[in-house]
Amino acid sequence: MKNKNPLFQFLPYMKKAKRSYIIGFVFSLLNVGLGVAGVYVLSKVFDGITGDLTRQIILKSLVVVAGYGLILLCSGISNYIRNIYLVKGANEVYVRIQMQVYDHIQSLPIKYFDNMPAGSVVSRITSDVNQIRTFFVSTFVQILIIVLKIIFSYIVLFYVDVRFGLFMLALFPVMFIVLKIYNKLSIDSIKGYRRKFSQSNGIINENYQNLEIIKAFNKEKESIEDWNKHNEERYKYWKKN
Repeated sequence: MKNKNPLFQFLPYMKKAKRSYIIGFVFSLLNVGLGVAGVYVLSKVFDGITGDLTRQIILKSLVVVAGYGLILLCSGISNYIRNIYLVKGANEVYVRIQMQVYDHIQSLPIKYFDNMPAGSVVSRITSDVNQIRTFFVSTFVQILIIVLKIIFSYIVLFYVDVRFGLFMLALFPVMFIVLKIYNKLSIDSIKGYRRKFSQSNGIINENYQNLEIIKAFNKEKESIEDWNKHNEERYKYWKKN
């Protein structure tokens, strides 16, 4: 049975770049762990402080601050390495998908292009595939970080208070329902925006290739009105996102 979730269709491409993604995931895990460790170290500044400010408390605070600074340095390095490997993996996925789309278009019959503007074809090879690259470079990374932070947060919650951890765990069904509603409301506008974006590229390409004909028949005004119409429709879809 074919999986309806389109994200699973990218798994074969991600498997070919699994080394980059595994290293990126490990450093993402390290980065989130260092963030939690930084909060724990800062808490030691305030633990056990009673009475007046003494030399011992000042020295303890300086040691903790130095430790926190070291954690921030390690977190910055791990974040830099994580970005390098995740972007590298995203670029590998992007190149493979782009080449596959290009090869597929080359194998299509000529009649397929009879009613297909050249700009729309270029948009599918470049802009649409580039959106996939943008997803893996930024959105996928943010999702990965958020998921790891949630996992670490729940580990801490269950460590501090099991009952409170169970109460917070009960919020997951609510979050899932909200996400499903948002996805249902936004998916049509996103598809409409991408469709209008592709059509806009087709209009640009057609107008550029037939610029002499447009000027010869004084169709500049009609071309601009058609372009503005598509832009307004695309803007309406963008506002709905």
